[in-house]
Amino acid sequence: QDYKNYLSDQIKKAKDKFDLYINDEYKDADMINVDGFVYVRLRDMTGKYIAVDFDKQKNIITLSTKAK
Repeated sequence: QDYKNYLSDQIKKAKDKFDLYINDEYKDADMINVDGFVYVRLRDMTGKYIAVDFDKQKNIITLSTKAK
């Protein structure tokens, strides 16, 4: 619980908007810098060429590329 509170506080302090560059295109993304590590929401990475899904049966997140 202490680590969860610490992480929550760090997220509030470090959240910022940045441009994410994917397949020759810029996209706005919320990024969080915690102790030098940058975290990006997977949904922010979706677009023309990347799909993000959740497989409920296997309980896993899948990232896949889309045909150009």
